[in-house]
Amino acid sequence: MPTIPLSALVARRMQEISMGRVLISWTATMALATMVQSTAVQAQSRGALLYETHCIACHTDQVHWRQRRLATDWPSLKAQVWRWQSDAALGWGDDDVVDVARYLNEEFYRFPDPASPRAGLRADMWPPIFAERAAVPAICWRPGRVSAAESATAR
Repeated sequence: MPTIPLSALVARRMQEISMGRVLISWTATMALATMVQSTAVQAQSRGALLYETHCIACHTDQVHWRQRRLATDWPSLKAQVWRWQSDAALGWGDDDVVDVARYLNEEFYRFPDPASPRAGLRADMWPPIFAERAAVPAICWRPGRVSAAESATAR
């Protein structure tokens, strides 16, 4: 019977342990990703479910696309959802209002995401080259402000 050197056995065992760790790590990562994704889907579905259960009887798609719509940004959209649930005596809490407002925003309005660092900033404050990746607005030239080059020429 041939004998296998101890170093070969140790190397093989280390490889098996390493593969086991990779498999466990991959499984944990996939489980976490599934939980995060299902949470996002539940929140979105909850807003849609609340809207379709309580609001769609009176509010058709035309309400959200009309010229004189009352929601003009994220805060006003939340205020309108809060107002209508209050008028209908639904007794929704803050989470319910935010879920429905997020659903309406994704479905109809497309206001900037309130969690985004760009939320609430006008588009003209962002230079086009940095529009997608900038985290803070660029410092823009303002009328009445003189640059260093202009002040040197004026002397």
